[in-house]
Amino acid sequence: PKFQHKSKCSVKISLYIIAAVLVSIIGWYLVIVLRPVPPPPARTPQRETPKKVSWKRNEIATVDSAVFDIASGDVQSIGVNNLYVTTISSKIYQISNVNQGDWRDEMIFQGGDSMRFIAVEDARGDGKERIYAGNTNGTLYEISYDIDEYEWRAQTIYTGTNAIWGLVIGTVGDDSRARLYFSAQDGYVHSLQYTQGTWEEDVVGDFGTNTIIWSLALGDGRGDGVSRLYASSFDGHIYEF
Repeated sequence: PKFQHKSKCSVKISLYIIAAVLVSIIGWYLVIVLRPVPPPPARTPQRETPKKVSWKRNEIATVDSAVFDIASGDVQSIGVNNLYVTTISSKIYQISNVNQGDWRDEMIFQGGDSMRFIAVEDARGDGKERIYAGNTNGTLYEISYDIDEYEWRAQTIYTGTNAIWGLVIGTVGDDSRARLYFSAQDGYVHSLQYTQGTWEEDVVGDFGTNTIIWSLALGDGRGDGVSRLYASSFDGHIYEF
């Protein structure tokens, strides 16, 4: 009986040891093999021999956060083009030149989330330039200036659920009226056209949820006198519409 008792104790101790070894092996496997691979260290920018700079640089404004995009136009209808910038803090600033050299920055709009691409064009076809900008919440804004009331006015012309990226305004093919083209993080390329007081939406392209169309451009890329829409994707592809 004493021998049987010792034998049972030895078996139990052996099982405990085996279990402990297995737990240790599994633990090391989880730590070493399945641990997330850390990103590579940030590459320090390398420069060759300093190059001679031939252009003069002037700092004209400082805003509250990183600037994402910039556009220019005469939104106030005063015969002078001003600069308009979007920031990741959801703001739009007007940068204007006054008194032949003095620059002034003014926040003219704050959206619900980080602002992205911006364009200044006559998208309604009424001869008046307005500001168009989208944010990471999927909202596209139209911002205009009331010259009678001396105030900025904004309205939402599109509401989605995915971040808006590329944004261009113009005509494509034989279309005689301008359209607003923009891409969203859901893989769609949209167009908006102002018709009889409303914005009509059309889906230009569907690239699936695994592709983000990063930027858009309009132009005569073939040299045949026809304007086309071009799109670039996050995964390295270029498309023509």
